[in-house]
Amino acid sequence: RKNNYYICNMKKWASYFALAVLIAGCSSSDVSEDGKKMDEITYLYQDANQPFDKRFKDYLTNAVGIEEGENYTLNTYKEHLNDDEIEEIIFTINRKEFAFKQAKQNNAVAKHSSVDYFGNHNFLVIYNSKTKQFTSPIIFGSSAYKPLTLTFENIGPYKHKDMIIEYRIGDARFRKYFLFNNPNGKINYAFRWTVFEDWNKGSEEATCFSYAKGSRSDYKDIILTKAKLKPLKEGDNYNLIDGEIECGTEVVKRFFFNPQDGKYYTADL
Repeated sequence: RKNNYYICNMKKWASYFALAVLIAGCSSSDVSEDGKKMDEITYLYQDANQPFDKRFKDYLTNAVGIEEGENYTLNTYKEHLNDDEIEEIIFTINRKEFAFKQAKQNNAVAKHSSVDYFGNHNFLVIYNSKTKQFTSPIIFGSSAYKPLTLTFENIGPYKHKDMIIEYRIGDARFRKYFLFNNPNGKINYAFRWTVFEDWNKGSEEATCFSYAKGSRSDYKDIILTKAKLKPLKEGDNYNLIDGEIECGTEVVKRFFFNPQDGKYYTADL
């Protein structure tokens, strides 16, 4: 039986990821410049006794890397992500200006442009209103041109919501599902699918998503149906506009939730 959970045309996107890694030149260390271990450092954003605005500014600087004077896009949401009756605050952060500035400084505008400024430029942050703590930022490798799109849905057998995030890589859009089904607050990345791709090559194929009563668990099944993507007009820049999708009724696949590993699978070949 074929497992379709991680189906993705990775070969097609290999040039994006390979070049982006070279461009980023990322490195990490568990030790700070003064020799302290990173988990021993206390930042202002970790101190719940400090004003929220100061904590959030410190978080953006030290956890996300926002530079002084940087223009960035910040969207704020409030939603119940657990059963404590207190809404969490969710932030999405887009660093498009930083991506352009970095490319120019490194004399690599052509390279960045060739992969539609793909990189670690989109972030998602959750602030737990009960514990008064920020989560570590969730980084989405994606095009810098577009911020994350965030919606919420009741997927699991509980009152609080789960989170659905869409992001762009070039002329393609992808969707990820994050479930909040752990009492300890850990986020479960449960499902990923392509919304559309090859938009700039004339493709009109797309996917719509709906939900039905779970066929193998108390979690809702995810239903994929065929959809039509509105073609680009002459002169349109796919990086700057959103794709318009008209949903159809033909079911492509149905995915069920497996509680044992917290992922979605399909029996459809």
